[in-house]
Amino acid sequence: MSELGSHQETAREPSLRETQMFCERVSGAAELMHTAVELMKQANRQSSKMGLESYNSLYTFRVCLPENAEAFVENDDFDIIDENPQEFVATGVRSLDIHGVEFQDNNTGNILHLRGHQFEIYAVEPGQ
Repeated sequence: MSELGSHQETAREPSLRETQMFCERVSGAAELMHTAVELMKQANRQSSKMGLESYNSLYTFRVCLPENAEAFVENDDFDIIDENPQEFVATGVRSLDIHGVEFQDNNTGNILHLRGHQFEIYAVEPGQ
């Protein structure tokens, strides 16, 4: 007899209350999934707006990373110039998605690639 067949023979029939609780968990999970999808849509819209707004902007800001951040900085020739940056001065957001964030410095052509979303960001006075 198959593994599934023997399991079905030994399984007891759940009570009505157990079935109701199961149904509530399924419903709750579906609601959470719906919320996650809606939040992802909002995040994608906001991310697109930030990328477009910063594309040719005059913003300058400092991105500070925690010690355990998975990040690196590359130049416009795709050479890695910093394998463990703690901070980065940026002028724009190149990408922000489920995997992480990329900040760019249009003055140098350098790009900070951050896996994840843990960072602090501060405005920098123009000209500094």
